[in-house]
Amino acid sequence: MIKRKRMRKKKEKANERRSLIRIEIEIFHTMDDKRMNNNDKKEKNEEKEIEYFSFWNRLPRDIINVIFSLLNRQDRNNARSVCSEWKKSRPFEFANFAKKGNTNDLIIMQSLPFLLHLTSISLSGLLFISNQSIKCISQHPSSTQLLSLNLSYCKSLNQECFGYFAAFKNLQRLNLKEFSGTVTPLQYENLFQLVSGLEYLNLAYTNINDPIVARMKILVQLKELNLWGCSNITDTSLKHLSNNNPLLNHLSCRLTSISDYGLNFISRMKQLIELDISCTKDISPAEFKNLLEQCIHLKSLHVFACQWINDECFKQIQTLPDLKQLDVSYCKISRDSIQQFSQLKPHVSVVSAYH
Repeated sequence: MIKRKRMRKKKEKANERRSLIRIEIEIFHTMDDKRMNNNDKKEKNEEKEIEYFSFWNRLPRDIINVIFSLLNRQDRNNARSVCSEWKKSRPFEFANFAKKGNTNDLIIMQSLPFLLHLTSISLSGLLFISNQSIKCISQHPSSTQLLSLNLSYCKSLNQECFGYFAAFKNLQRLNLKEFSGTVTPLQYENLFQLVSGLEYLNLAYTNINDPIVARMKILVQLKELNLWGCSNITDTSLKHLSNNNPLLNHLSCRLTSISDYGLNFISRMKQLIELDISCTKDISPAEFKNLLEQCIHLKSLHVFACQWINDECFKQIQTLPDLKQLDVSYCKISRDSIQQFSQLKPHVSVVSAYH
């Protein structure tokens, strides 16, 4: 009897242990299930967040920029703190319609309302825009903030568009390359008065002449002037520039009718950093040497196809201490001289070609 009682007690204890183990296993599985459920929920939430943010990240940068253009400064700063992609976004400050052949006045008028913080506009090469586009830009809310306007190769524009420049009070850069309109000196003078703060002016291949250059005395801040291909420009224009524009440090007179007399006036522009007198004919090596002695701060010099440039002139070019760019293509300079120059000044980028 005693043995039987002991056996029963052992069995009962074993059964209790088994039941406790089962309970522990069940508790463990339930805890594990809860953890799995929580992890699944977290993963699903993370996937939703990734999908949400990836949607915004997939938006083209231009669209994000348009959205930023519609926000005020405080809202833009708050939005940039959302993510790195938004931090890179900026409101549109530069509208580039250049060389998009189908662009016309209607497209520009429809696009401008979305560009509220413009500082630069390029309409280069648009053959189908008219003065109406310039009028539309002048009526834009940020017209007074506009710093740069590129109207090069716009064949349909004429001098009437100059009347809308009154809205561009802070304009600093203006490109009128190949402007086809017939403009009088008085009309140019009115234009210069409207944008008297210009620092850069490109009038390449236009019909400007000496009287028009004389009226540039209004542009007291002018630093860069491109007269490339202006066949009516003579030495008189250089005289006006040397007397009236003391800040001018970039000058291009390529394919103009200048001579030694005009080069003498360029020599007085001692602040010049870049000079282009390529394809000029009536200049002597002696006057060119005088120019190099006076304009010692030149960093870029272009004398492409100047047949009067010889080895002696080239030796004088070597004396320029700050020179970084040099174009002596199709000049009467020997290859040995160019090789010696390259060895003496390896930091100078030399462009050379031979007949």
